[in-house]
Amino acid sequence: MGAPYRFGPKRRTAYLEHLAQGMSRAEAAEAVGVSRRTAQRAATAEPDFAAAIDDAEMAATGLVESALVLAAVSGNVVASRFWLCNRRPDRWRDERAIHSGADVATAAGMVSGLVSELRVEHRSELR
Repeated sequence: MGAPYRFGPKRRTAYLEHLAQGMSRAEAAEAVGVSRRTAQRAATAEPDFAAAIDDAEMAATGLVESALVLAAVSGNVVASRFWLCNRRPDRWRDERAIHSGADVATAAGMVSGLVSELRVEHRSELR
């Protein structure tokens, strides 16, 4: 168990930097040599530290968002679709997600029908 003195200002700063670079809380805690629980206790006890954690995680999200926008405007079709489906769901949506349940049921029915036909043909060939 990590003692409070082990999670001093230097380690907390490093922890926040790791979060801002995209590490999970568990990964960041391990990287600075404390348990995830120690980091969580510090955040619970100190609202300013908890806010700094939120800010660091938002910074990492911002990096990903920036990369997504850059990819989309550079012509990456997948990034463009993702961006549009999430930013303008009233105009853009993934039809596969909407119809996937029906498609699976239809395919299962077709396979079942083909198997039945093959059984009938196989029985008639054996006679």
